Amino acid sequence: MSINQDYIECIREIRNTHMTASPRAMPAYELFQHTFMVDMAHPIITIPQRELDYKFMAAEAYWILRGLNCLDRHVRKNLVKYSDDGHNMFGAYGPPFVAQRDYVVQCLADDHHTRQAVVSLWHTSPRPSKDIPCTCGMQWQIRGGHLHCNVWMRSSDVWLGLPYDMFTFTMMTASIAILLKDHGMSVKLGTLHITAGNRHLYDRDWSNSTHLINEWRDGINLTIGLDSFRTVADLMIALDALRNIQDINKWKENWLCR
Repeated sequence: MSINQDYIECIREIRNTHMTASPRAMPAYELFQHTFMVDMAHPIITIPQRELDYKFMAAEAYWILRGLNCLDRHVRKNLVKYSDDGHNMFGAYGPPFVAQRDYVVQCLADDHHTRQAVVSLWHTSPRPSKDIPCTCGMQWQIRGGHLHCNVWMRSSDVWLGLPYDMFTFTMMTASIAILLKDHGMSVKLGTLHITAGNRHLYDRDWSNSTHLINEWRDGINLTIGLDSFRTVADLMIALDALRNIQDINKWKENWLCR
């Protein structure tokens, strides 16, 4: 199946569950210990009826790879409501990821079969905040010439977060693959496993998900290509261009998507 079909089936699975809860007084349908698999060569949901914000999708990945926690103008509109002070994000993935990325690259370069290429994104005993990290940790492994990524999340919103997370995690993996070239290693993007302790659909999104399931049609196919990227700076240039493009059909004109 395509990534679009997999996404629809994931929504159906959650809708069919009998498990419900209301954390923070927000009713939701949920699944425990759920894994969603993504071919990182095709990590972009392109269902027209889903009406995703593709400018933000690229902007968030760019922001994270910059290692920022302060809100720039490209992500502010979508994220400021989760900020405690209106300027910074307590749970931003960028700072811890960028701080630990060289360690991951070195681990993989020293031992191509290592299981120790792990980063932690969770804050130990986090203080009260509107932005408690959803992602706890990430692991990368090289097998069969492909760079695979395992992600562990405490919580994953199938409607609001998952479509953007799968692209962000792919771009984080892409940056590692590019840095491995400096060690004489050439790897392709492999499989992304996003395992959530709780994968859920909020009741507020039930009607929208009903419309999507009943009316969806497949979108264009986009393939992530890394062959032309010599440095992470090249990747950032491509993401910078994409965060200024609203129409997903225009993404094919960018050198990141083929």
